[in-house]
Parts: sequence; structure tokens; C-alpha cells
Amino acid sequence: FLTPSDAILMQRIVARDQEAFAILFARYQAQVTESLRWVVRDPVLADDLTQEVFLRVWNRADQWSGQGSFRGWLFRIARNLSLNQLRSQSRRREQPLEMPSLYDEEDEEQPVPGWMIDRAGAVGTR
Repeated sequence: FLTPSDAILMQRIVARDQEAFAILFARYQAQVTESLRWVVRDPVLADDLTQEVFLRVWNRADQWSGQGSFRGWLFRIARNLSLNQLRSQSRRREQPLEMPSLYDEEDEEQPVPGWMIDRAGAVGTR
């Protein structure tokens, strides 16, 4: 039996054909995941990015012009997502997270007033 071309499948996906999407997913998922694992060096992140790649294929199918190869378009999406992820990780490493203190160290030495303890106990028994 004849397997439909990527172009035919994309036309069907534009028309929201889930079966066509499943065929394209099965055809390219392993290759996309493998290439993303090589770039991001994290299998879990690569799996997440693979899902995002195919979500974009589904949501933006009408943006594929049909002029170039579908495979090239697909891997360009994967490349862009992986580069964005790496940039985002790099920025997070450059900006250490500093949490402002929610209390003064002086507060640590202060005993809790008895009325607060009594009220907390009363709330817990209701």
C-alpha cells in the first residue's frame, strides 16, 4: 500500500486530520527526539521539546509553504526551539536567584506571644 507524502499529510493536517498528524508523528518523532537529545544533552528535556515541536506543526501547519521539504521545516522548528531553550538556560545561570528575606534575623529571637498560640490552637480544634 502507498504511504502518503509529507506534503499530502500536511494538507490534511491543515484540515485538522488527526490521522494524518499521527502518521507524520510516527514518521519523524524518533529522529526529532534524537537530534534534540544531541543538542540539549537531556533526554527528558528532549522529549518535552519534541512534543512542543509537533504541537507547533499541528498549530502552524498552514504556515508551511510547501515549497521546501517538510522535513527541513520540521527540523528548523526543532532547532529554533532547542536554541531558545539553551539561551534561556544560559540566562538563568547568569542571573543567580536571590530571595529577599521575609523576616529579620532579630525576629528569630522574639518569643511567640501566648495569645497567638492560644488562637492557633482554637482554630485547629474547630
